[in-house]
Amino acid sequence: MPLRIAVVGAGYWSEECHVPGLRLAKEAEVVALVGRRKELALEQAKRLKIPNVYKDYLEMLEVEKPEAITISTSNNSHKEIALEAMQRGIHVFCEKPLALDAKEALDMVNGALESNVVNHVGFTFRFLQSTIKARELIMEGLIGRIFHARLWAENDAGLFIRPPLWRDHKDLAGSGQLGDMGSHLFDLYRYLTGDEFTSVYAHSQTINPERKKRSRKFLISVDDFNSILFETKNQVSGMAVASRVTRGLGSSSIELFGSEGGLRVVYSRGLKDELWYAKKGEEFRMIGLSYIPGDFAMLHMMEAFVADIVKRRAITAALPATFLDGLKAQDVIDATLVSAYTASNTRVKRSVY
Repeated sequence: MPLRIAVVGAGYWSEECHVPGLRLAKEAEVVALVGRRKELALEQAKRLKIPNVYKDYLEMLEVEKPEAITISTSNNSHKEIALEAMQRGIHVFCEKPLALDAKEALDMVNGALESNVVNHVGFTFRFLQSTIKARELIMEGLIGRIFHARLWAENDAGLFIRPPLWRDHKDLAGSGQLGDMGSHLFDLYRYLTGDEFTSVYAHSQTINPERKKRSRKFLISVDDFNSILFETKNQVSGMAVASRVTRGLGSSSIELFGSEGGLRVVYSRGLKDELWYAKKGEEFRMIGLSYIPGDFAMLHMMEAFVADIVKRRAITAALPATFLDGLKAQDVIDATLVSAYTASNTRVKRSVY
């Protein structure tokens, strides 16, 4: 019997990532789509050949009784939907950031532990070949003891100002670029190194506090620029930038410097997937990786969710992120926001670990 999965959230990301990624797994059957605007959800379901459409996720859970769901909705609804599903013994994949704040994220972690269901969070970049290879080389000791890190996530559009979205409102998103792309940085650093953040000194701003949509002005209540100095449990000093308003080079990167050399992971959603290595005293040189066209990482992420449920090996060797990983990223987000508000060095709360 196929694994019955419902997708909660009928938007761009469910169509671009969740549904096609789930369908990489031969065991999965997408049986329902839930969308707040049912007409748009019906159109999407028709394109994706999903048989059943609902406006209310509770009705869907009652009628369809899925064995797993994926959540691609605004951040303020993640906790409610996930807890309801897990209480019914349903496996849950949830987009990042896991919740509005660490308190909500901790409730979700506890809910997952109590229900003993598979729980994944959408940290896509774990599934890039550059990340997989870099983690392997770090574990082998290639660059020695890491002492410094640089984490970078910028938009290639620079100061381009798009119309306001739900992500621009604090009550719906919790934070802006910090949660959207900063969460990826914090998770990738932990994943690659096995290290934990201990303190941050941060500066956050909203460079573009007003946006227009159909001639109406909207106030933006979340960050669009963050610069952060941080320290870690392993006594690594580092810096991070999570920005929507500075022009990058079309990709993000993590640079790690150790006693024997350095690694640079250059990543995007698959269009740029590079790994560079500098032996101590030498220049950076690219490490060859097999080319996989398209946004393969996000599809492999969804396939891994199904593989974990049915207890088989996934396509890639990447370790999926769990709700606990989502909580640890949220701890750093919360500390960054406190530091920016108080203009002080702030300890990263360790919620359960």
